[in-house]
Amino acid sequence: MTSLRHLVKILIVISVLLLVSCSSGSNVLLSQQDIYGSGVLDQETRTFAGGCTGVTFAAAGDLDIELGAQEVLWISAEDNLLPYLESNVMGTTLMIQEASGVDLRPSLPVEFDLTISQLDELTHVGVGTIDIDSPASTQLSLTLSGVGEINANNYSGQVLDVTQTGVGDVRVSGGVISQTVVVSGVGDYEGAALMSMSAVVTLTSAGSVTVRVSGTLDVTITGSGTVYYIGNPVITSNITGTGSLQKIG
Repeated sequence: MTSLRHLVKILIVISVLLLVSCSSGSNVLLSQQDIYGSGVLDQETRTFAGGCTGVTFAAAGDLDIELGAQEVLWISAEDNLLPYLESNVMGTTLMIQEASGVDLRPSLPVEFDLTISQLDELTHVGVGTIDIDSPASTQLSLTLSGVGEINANNYSGQVLDVTQTGVGDVRVSGGVISQTVVVSGVGDYEGAALMSMSAVVTLTSAGSVTVRVSGTLDVTITGSGTVYYIGNPVITSNITGTGSLQKIG
C-alpha cells in the first residue's frame, strides 16, 4: 500500500509539472537560464538580523532547522550554484529561494542548516524535506504547498495549525493543547505521536489524517480520504464524501 501511494504521488507530481510547463508558454520557458552544477562542493555561512519568527522555503534541497541564540544559515551546494541561492529577510520572515530567471541543475545534494531563535511559522513552497528539531513556541503554523515533507519533532506548545495543499506528508510529534489540520493536497498528516486535548480536522482529498486527541474531535470530510484517531474524544463529524472516520487506538 505504501509503495502504491508513493507511485501515485510521483505520477501526480509529474502531471502537475507537465501541466505547469505547458500552460506557462514558450516565452517563459525560454527566459529561464539553465545553470548546471560544477561538481565542486562548497559551503557558505550567512548571518541575518534577529527578530525573524517565520521561514519561507522556496528552493530545492533539504532544510534542517534548530533553535539557537544566533540566527545563522549554512548552505552546502556546488560552488557555481551558491550565488543563485538567495536568503533575504522580509519583515519577520526569512525567505530562502532560488534567484529568478534561472533553473538550477545540481549534480550534488543541496543542503541548508538554519539556526533561529524562534519559529512561529514555516511555509514550504519548494521541493525537498524540512526537519525541525524541538520547536518551542506558543503557536506554530506549518504549511506544505510545495513538494516534499515537513517533520516537526518534539514540538511543545499550545496551538498547532497545519495546512497541506501540496504533494507530500507532514509529521509532528510532541504535545499541544489544540491542533487544527487542513489537508486538501496529495499526501498525509501524521500526528499519532502528537498528544492534544482538542483537534479540528478538515479533509477534502484522498489523503489521510491521523490525530491523537483526548478531549474533543471535530471532523469534516468531503473527499475520499480517511481520518484516523487515537483516544476517546467527544466527536463531532460531518462526512459528505466517500471518506471515513476510524478509531485505531
